[in-house]
Amino acid sequence: MSRLPSSRLAVLSLLLVLLVLTFAAAAAADIAPISPEEKVLPSQEVVFRFNATDAVQNCTLVINGASNKTVPSAQNQITLVSVELSQGEYNWSAFCNTNASQINSPTRQFGVDVTPPLV
Repeated sequence: MSRLPSSRLAVLSLLLVLLVLTFAAAAAADIAPISPEEKVLPSQEVVFRFNATDAVQNCTLVINGASNKTVPSAQNQITLVSVELSQGEYNWSAFCNTNASQINSPTRQFGVDVTPPLV
C-alpha cells in the first residue's frame, strides 16, 4: 500500500480544515426577524425589527419581494427600519451582506388595517 508524501498530506489536511471552517461560518450566520409579528396592525407607520447574528456591513428590508430600505447594521444589535405603508397585506424579510456572503431572514406576513370599527 502506498502512502501519501507528508507534504501532500499536510495540504489535504489544511484544505479539509478550511472547508469545515467555511461551512461552520456559513451555518452560523443568521438573521432573526423580531417584528412585526404575523398579525394585523392598526397603524400605517410600521417599525421593522431584526437581528443579524454575524458581522454584517449593511442590511436591506424587503417588502412584498422588493428591496425597500438599506441601512447600516452591526452584529448582535437589533436593527430598526420604519416604513409608512398603506392598508393591505404584506410579507417581509431582510437580507444582510457580510464580508463573505449574503444571509437572508425567513419571510413573515402581516396586514395593515386602519379602518375604524363599526359601532
